[in-house]
Amino acid sequence: KANLYPEEILVPWLALHLGRPVRWSATRTEDFQTTTHGRNLFVTLGVSADPDGRVRHCDVDVLYDSGAYFSRPGPTTPSLTGAMIVGPYEIRSAHARAEGAFTNTAPNEPYRGSGRPEATYLIERALDVLAGRLGIDPAEIRRRNLIPAHKFPYRTATGLTYDSGDYEKALDLALEAGNYAGLRAEQTRRRAEGGKLLGV
Repeated sequence: KANLYPEEILVPWLALHLGRPVRWSATRTEDFQTTTHGRNLFVTLGVSADPDGRVRHCDVDVLYDSGAYFSRPGPTTPSLTGAMIVGPYEIRSAHARAEGAFTNTAPNEPYRGSGRPEATYLIERALDVLAGRLGIDPAEIRRRNLIPAHKFPYRTATGLTYDSGDYEKALDLALEAGNYAGLRAEQTRRRAEGGKLLGV
């Protein structure tokens, strides 16, 4: 996405020059030798929370596999993971550390979010684990940590400014659309009866 491959210029130019459609098709080997990977991060996230499930701090360590050499925008990926680690949550303190490593693979380039999907997965997974340890419903632990609508625009602990949002309303709509209460009831029933388990 951030890299411009020569064939992306050559193929349309040839089509214009020849006056007919032109198709480029790379072999698997050519693709591995000349294109970039989307991402390759190894990440550890720790969170500190109150007994009521309110997250007070998160700490993220990112090891970035850059491939054989740095591409132009490639090293931005781990910084974006660090910047987005707090997600839509009112977490007052955060620390991010990133380290890059050169390996024998093709270089990494930003592709569809570049570091942000990893941050989303990490904080959401951390909240699930925290909810389990504290015995709090996963939806409720999210509700307790969401940035309230009246606090926008909101500056995160990592220095980003979110201009607007009503995350609690969005959560309510998602829970309603997914019949969350019904799924949880069915899950409890199946567990009690020893039947086929249901994940939510």
